[in-house]
Amino acid sequence: MLDNYKIGQPFVYNFVSSIVKNKKIAHAYLFDTKNLTDKMEFVIFFVKAILCEKYINSDNCSACEICRNIDSNICSDIKIIELDGLWIKKEQILELQKEMSTKSTELPYKIYIIKNCEFLNKQAANSLLKFLEEPEEGVIAILLTDNIHKVMNTIKSRCQVFTFKKENNNENESKFDREVSILNKSIENSNGLDIIDEKKIIEQVIEFIENIEIDKERSILFINTKLDNMVSNRVKLIFMFDIIFLFYKDVLNYKLFYKNFTFKNYGKEIEKIADLNDIMNIVRKLKLITKLQEKISNNINTNLLIDKLIIEMSEV
Repeated sequence: MLDNYKIGQPFVYNFVSSIVKNKKIAHAYLFDTKNLTDKMEFVIFFVKAILCEKYINSDNCSACEICRNIDSNICSDIKIIELDGLWIKKEQILELQKEMSTKSTELPYKIYIIKNCEFLNKQAANSLLKFLEEPEEGVIAILLTDNIHKVMNTIKSRCQVFTFKKENNNENESKFDREVSILNKSIENSNGLDIIDEKKIIEQVIEFIENIEIDKERSILFINTKLDNMVSNRVKLIFMFDIIFLFYKDVLNYKLFYKNFTFKNYGKEIEKIADLNDIMNIVRKLKLITKLQEKISNNINTNLLIDKLIIEMSEV
């Protein structure tokens, strides 16, 4: 049952339950599953909730034919695509499109599930993109990935994206420690500078976040001078965006009553930003930060990138 995830995955559970109960079904969903061991179990529960009205309104609907067929993997209106060797290939997507082109005669929707969608080869990804851009009526796509950063941005933009909580609660913290180590090494190798003052940079970035939250677009007038040393160095800028992302993840965890924080020593700041945002605002900002971070390596003017961050964050 979806209720099995109410405590362990409250964020995803609340959104998925709301989608089904309010009958606001989108044509495509992308689940960032973070290597969860029971991700397919969740997806099957989600599929049952979409296809079977009894399922979402009862504690157990294993007796109905729809749910039995889904459990037995004999439901003709559900198609699961998996890796063919190392990749998901164009031929698999073309065959999928053929199967999805006819309407279901028994169920309200036909559903296809693509596991490990980050391994779509280029031709398959382009074919899927066309399918997502011009979706068949009554067809729902569910894409799963363990590494959302490897999924094409154009595919992500055409799906409702949901991110699961990681099973390892210490992963964010270890990731941050690795980033500090990588940054120091990069600075040493490229510029011959001293090791960074981690605490000072964190304080600067969190102050930057507070300025955006309070002063909005007006912070453009003075913010770049405070972060000039960081903005002018692309390696440091990547690290800065990581801090911003992880800080807002802490704010989201605070709103969801989780206790696993990356920046444990900045509880007052986390609470302050949490009070200024609702959950959906935080999610939108996390997506925005990720989108802009991907542009750093594209030779974009870094000062303009920071200005864009400030403006778009202020509009959320």
